[in-house]
Amino acid sequence: MTQVAAALVQLAKDVELWQADGQPMGTVGGQHLPLRGAEFQVWLLNAAQGRRPKLTPSLHAVSDAQEILAARAMLCPTYPLWRRTGAWWGAGAPEVWVDCGGCAVQVTKEGWAVQKEAPLVRFLRPAGQLALPTPIRQAGGRLGPLRHALPFNSDDQWVLWLAWLVFALQPTGAYPILSLTGPPHSGKSTLAEVTKRLVDPNTMPLLYPPADRRDLAAYVNSGWVIVLDNLTRVATWLSDALCGMSTGIGFAARQLYSDAAMFRVGGYRPIVVTSVGGWAARGDLQDRTLPLSFTPVEHSVAPDVVLRAVDAAHPAMLGWLLDTLAQSLGEAPVHTAHRFPWFLTVVRVVGERVGVDGLAAYEALREEQAGEVLSSSPIVSLLLRVVEAQGVLEGTTADLLAKLTDEAGGVRNRWMSWPRTPEGLGRMLRTLPLGEAGLRVEARRTRHGTRLLVTKMEE
Repeated sequence: MTQVAAALVQLAKDVELWQADGQPMGTVGGQHLPLRGAEFQVWLLNAAQGRRPKLTPSLHAVSDAQEILAARAMLCPTYPLWRRTGAWWGAGAPEVWVDCGGCAVQVTKEGWAVQKEAPLVRFLRPAGQLALPTPIRQAGGRLGPLRHALPFNSDDQWVLWLAWLVFALQPTGAYPILSLTGPPHSGKSTLAEVTKRLVDPNTMPLLYPPADRRDLAAYVNSGWVIVLDNLTRVATWLSDALCGMSTGIGFAARQLYSDAAMFRVGGYRPIVVTSVGGWAARGDLQDRTLPLSFTPVEHSVAPDVVLRAVDAAHPAMLGWLLDTLAQSLGEAPVHTAHRFPWFLTVVRVVGERVGVDGLAAYEALREEQAGEVLSSSPIVSLLLRVVEAQGVLEGTTADLLAKLTDEAGGVRNRWMSWPRTPEGLGRMLRTLPLGEAGLRVEARRTRHGTRLLVTKMEE
């Protein structure tokens, strides 16, 4: 260690060192910063300029100091690191804390209160993250004008969108991917920007689809709610990553030294996707989406007018969302066997508050989605044709793929979703809602491997 690096380390003697999920962190001036990140590097340089003006550290010396402090931090206690919303489990019921930037909001099942800071919850504030307004309590939360300015086709869509907003303020839980689809001029991108603005405002609200895992990791670490705009075709790696972030598995991205701000990505993330339609081809991804479809609006409100209306209603709207979140914290989960039990709890509470049967709206949407999945899948129609003709379809996934390929002939080349391998067909059979089409798939283990039996369900 050079003398200059040692002097920089000494300047950081009052920085609290700790770690979060393998990431060395430091707390200085109430800010929680990655020790290898650019923001902490700037802090070191400013500290040297202010307290040791004759010290002229090179970037190499600053980097050495950062590495020394990072190594020390890895020997310090571990704490959870949150973005925008966090949780604290005290002696009683869990508390949710929302980072507004200039203040923090404490939410319990009894209600919410604005505090100067969150003393027991550590928030990361990435570059580009904007402050939320201080919430206020106002009857109705000024929902009416916002409802008419946004392109919802029905009260069902409205209540499900509100429920998604409330649930996005939850720090943990499986989050359905909010899918906003429709042709050009249907208002989906404006709605996506409004969604981001209401719960996690950022200087870059809409993001282009990522090219690889490292791009996606950068997106995830730039904020809490991730909005991918104009997504068309989803690669297998992206489909897996979106599924993982929806239900909490996360994903791993390669980390290089020059990308110190991008670390291992894990856990849940609320995700919004806009598309012309048909972006979620795989059944497991479709099963994790909350699809809202929109139509072109003849007399739509200009986006800048909508955003000004959102900004005017934001404090009251945020207060309404927090009221609803507090109420849902005291509720028991709905359908504990469901993939999104706590989201359904919020759907029920929101429905009660706005006078719409939220659970019925959700079930109707799921039924419509299942029908669209089945009608758009060439595999389902071919399985039905073969099973109706033969009574049963049996064999390994390789056998079944060969039979279905023969049945489809050259037409299969027109289908982007056609499985290219037996493994792909196996995944498709596990994730497609075949029961809705009246088909049953059984797996039977034999000495020669697993064989599948596809039959018609008894009516």
